[in-house]
Amino acid sequence: HSAAPIFSVGVTFSFPFRNRTANANLDGANVQQEQTAARLRGQEQNIIIEVRNAVQAVETTRQRVLTARTARENAEIQLDGERKLYEAGRSTTFLLLQRENALNNARNAEIRAETDHNKAIAELQRVTATSFAANNVTVESPAPLH
Repeated sequence: HSAAPIFSVGVTFSFPFRNRTANANLDGANVQQEQTAARLRGQEQNIIIEVRNAVQAVETTRQRVLTARTARENAEIQLDGERKLYEAGRSTTFLLLQRENALNNARNAEIRAETDHNKAIAELQRVTATSFAANNVTVESPAPLH
């Protein structure tokens, strides 16, 4: 046997192994996350606008109620004055009826303003999700089924 030396040579290659599917999935998930965040911001903006509009409607209708109430009170005063003139013989039935009609119109306008105000309040409660609490309503979850 001859004693020949034995040589062993090894070569190592190193290269990055990329998982293209995983990277594509990550990119897709990032896009979806950005789209979801954009939709959420849009919904938040819509809610803010809806609440602001509802608050403005409550204030506007409140002012209408106050104005209509003043108009009705003035119509009552004018009717009372016209009635006194009529009783003293210094007015006519026609003028008295005009004042009565004006009072009825003022009362109707006040009722419409109050109705619109109540609707505006209900809408504000809806958009702020306070309707149940404002009306002392509680919702209980049903007992779980076994």
